[in-house]
Amino acid sequence: ELWRGLHGRIVRLLVLVLALNFRNLKVDVSAQRLPAQALQRLLDAFPSERQFAECYSDIKKLEGAILEYAGAVQAGSLLPAQVHQLHQLLSAARHGVYSAKALKAISENLVELRHADNTTLTGFYDDQLRYEKGALLMLLQLMLGEHDERYVSEELHRLREQNRQLHQQVERDLFSTGLHQGANELVTSTLLNVNREFRASVQNFAKAVGHLRLPFQPEEE
Repeated sequence: ELWRGLHGRIVRLLVLVLALNFRNLKVDVSAQRLPAQALQRLLDAFPSERQFAECYSDIKKLEGAILEYAGAVQAGSLLPAQVHQLHQLLSAARHGVYSAKALKAISENLVELRHADNTTLTGFYDDQLRYEKGALLMLLQLMLGEHDERYVSEELHRLREQNRQLHQQVERDLFSTGLHQGANELVTSTLLNVNREFRASVQNFAKAVGHLRLPFQPEEE
């Protein structure tokens, strides 16, 4: 019973993270092709009038409650395999929070890019957003869908590899061209940071889903 309770809290935390990430990206989740149950969970995550900072605070509070709850689970006598399982579930929670933190760190940059009067910058933002939205929607379905472990493992590997390659490609493009059509050194630096945090957000959420859905996953860099 305690294990089910912990697992349920962590799934709720990860749903909150995705809901906040989509809000940060101005993605209308009701316009996406999602299973009804997954969509409802996203729509129910936060009251519509709740401010961004309050939503992030809710996530941090739930993370704290999960750590307390895990302490209660650990207070019982656990087998070594159960200790691994506990740590893996806590890793899922931790990486989920990292995902929200990555996008929170660039929230002001995202507002500036959305409203830029330069087509190079808005084009950069649109390309990044298209990928990020698709990746997070895929991760949502891997987390909540009824998939076997092999499928989840293969899709996570594919997505994380794609994410790494895209990060490197965008970084190379920024270093080689500096987006000279419309970006000075300061703007280029900002775009490099945005690219890094976008990729970190996806990478961390992919790690969270792996820790939640797959057998023991050693921590990776």
